[in-house]
Amino acid sequence: MRLDKVTPRWISQIQYASEDGIKKQGDDIRKVMKGLFASIRFMNDQTADAAEIIAKKIGWSTEAVLGAHKISGNLMSHDGTISLEALSSMQDTLLEHGVIKKKLPLEDHVARGFTPVKLG
Repeated sequence: MRLDKVTPRWISQIQYASEDGIKKQGDDIRKVMKGLFASIRFMNDQTADAAEIIAKKIGWSTEAVLGAHKISGNLMSHDGTISLEALSSMQDTLLEHGVIKKKLPLEDHVARGFTPVKLG
């Protein structure tokens, strides 16, 4: 069972970075995010070709890669849209587990310089 089936507002796939990490490694984070969104686009636009490449790289069958994509492919934002409701749920969880110390305005959790952010 996937966590988003139990708590549908949970962000199943998201990247986190500390403010310090963003300051020190912002260029690297931008490169990773650019590659991530390009990969998502490739997997969606050329699914069969991408599945073959991935299968060879990770040692899975193409069918297994396609199965994983069917299960989790839609969990990643394809255009940078970030659900504020889901982000609120995530913030509550981070607070509960002491990862963050105080509740901040949700917009303060979005580093706009790394994705084509669309708040929704």
